[in-house]
Formats: sequence, structure tokens, C-alpha cells
Amino acid sequence: LEGQVIGGRLTSSGYAPLLQQTLSTGQNVYKPKDGSWRYLAGLNLIYQPKWVPGLFIGFTRTFAAYGKDVNGFSGYFPFFVPLQKKSVATFDDPFNRDQRTSLYARWVFAKAKAEVYFEFGKNDNAYNFREFLTSPDHSKAYLFGIRKLVPLKGRTDEFVQINGEITQTSQPLIRTIKDAGNFYTHSRVREGYTHLGQRLGTGTDGNLQSLDINWVKGLKKLGVTFERYEHNLDFIGQNPGENGLSRKWVDFALAAQGEWNYKNLLFNAKFQVIKSLNYQWLQADYTPDTYYIPHNDKYNIHGEFGVSYRF
Repeated sequence: LEGQVIGGRLTSSGYAPLLQQTLSTGQNVYKPKDGSWRYLAGLNLIYQPKWVPGLFIGFTRTFAAYGKDVNGFSGYFPFFVPLQKKSVATFDDPFNRDQRTSLYARWVFAKAKAEVYFEFGKNDNAYNFREFLTSPDHSKAYLFGIRKLVPLKGRTDEFVQINGEITQTSQPLIRTIKDAGNFYTHSRVREGYTHLGQRLGTGTDGNLQSLDINWVKGLKKLGVTFERYEHNLDFIGQNPGENGLSRKWVDFALAAQGEWNYKNLLFNAKFQVIKSLNYQWLQADYTPDTYYIPHNDKYNIHGEFGVSYRF
């Protein structure tokens, strides 16, 4: 049984956003955020049952609140607040506070040289257990992955490594009747889970599917990666485009990568080609008739090279 408790200070970037003006009057409709520093508290518990080798089961709970509102033991260590809202006197947190809860597991099969892992999280707890059963996908996000080493015939130190992973952070269809907002933002702490303008987590409200296939021998590795990334799906749901129809912004990426060691040096390189469908969603000219660029497809080529020295 392992446990970890963290506490941290989150600050804003200090930069104001672009003006959000109405087309009819030009009035700025942006409501300024609080801007003060925020307190982040987190709890992580991991249990490894001895009668199931290789199995790890975990639970996390995190809270974010404005520092000026936090005081006392329950403020700095809020992990004993009931999960169900009905158990809280106000049916919600007593002050502006955001919380997330997740369950995760990892099961390693040593003889098969494989593992399975997943995480399921929610950023808005249910009122009671009945509500959770009727809409378990409300405010959810999840990750699921499989990793496997396939030994090469006649070789004891060379493998083919296969890794597939799915990450889903966009809201499900239930958002049409019960909107939970972006997984990393909240109406009560509008800065969300960010520090210096950067999100703490997987990033935007999108979905990613990836597949890695690599040849592995010690520190040496050569392989390819395929990714499909859907951008900002919650934004899409709120801004469907002309006549209620609009294509998604989707990236298809294919990469070749490798790592190679020589004495104390470790070299790594990557070359990636990306095809973006409906890139960036919005058009630069915000006129009433041209919000979106139809079929705005783009190509991008990305390369990187690195060298590390091991003492």
C-alpha cells in the first residue's frame, strides 16, 4: 500500500485574452477572471494485492481553490469531503473549489511480457449513487492502453514492442442535456487546472488514438508511430458551424523514430508527417458569413534530434 499527498501553488500567466466582442454592437463580453493564485491539493493511493502478482489499483482525488479562500486543516487537506453531493450541507463545496476523482489500474503479466492499464476520471461528482448509475459517463474522461513485447525467434535480447493507447477527454453525448464543460475547467474556478497559462494534464478537450511498433534491443530502439488526434471537440459541440454542420479538426500523424546508444552517448531522432483536416477551425476574418474555412487541410513535417551523455 502506497500513498502520496501533494500541495502546490498555481498562478495565472498574467496575459489578458483577446477581446471577445459581439458582432452587432462590438461590445466586449469577456468576464474577467479572478486572477489570484490558486491552491492545488492532491491525494494518490495505490494498492498492490499480494495474491494477484503484477496488479496495481489506484485512486486519486484533487482539489483546486483560490488561495484566499483556503484556511484550516480541511481547506489544505480536503480529501475527507464526501464524494456524493447529497452528503454536503450545501450540495456543493462551501466556497469556490473544483475537484476531480479517478480510479486507475495496471496489470503486468511478467511471463507474457505484457501489461494492460487504464484510468477513469470524473470532474463533477454525482448528487447520489442513483445519479451515478443513471449517467455514469457525465463529466468523464478515460485512458486505456496495452503494451506487449514479442520475442524474436532465436533471440533472447531482441523484441518487437507493440503499444496501443486511447485517450478520451471530450464530453459524451449526455452534454446536450447535462453540460459538464471542459474536463480541465470549471465555472467556479475559471482558471481551471492551469499554471502560467499551461494546462496540467493531457491538454485540450480532444481524443487521441495511437499505435507504436518498435524493434527493441537494450537501449536501442527503431520503429514507427501512428496517431489520430481530434481537437477541441467540446468547442465543436458549442459551435457547430454553418447550417449546424462542420467538419472536425483531426490530425493524422505518421512518425519514424529511433534511439541508439554508443558507449556513454545516447542518440534519439524522430521524423513525423502530419495531415490536418479542417485545420484550426476558425477563419481569421470574422465576418458574419465566413466563420469557417471549408476543407482547410494542411500538411506539416516535424523533425527532432537529440544527444544525451550518461555518466
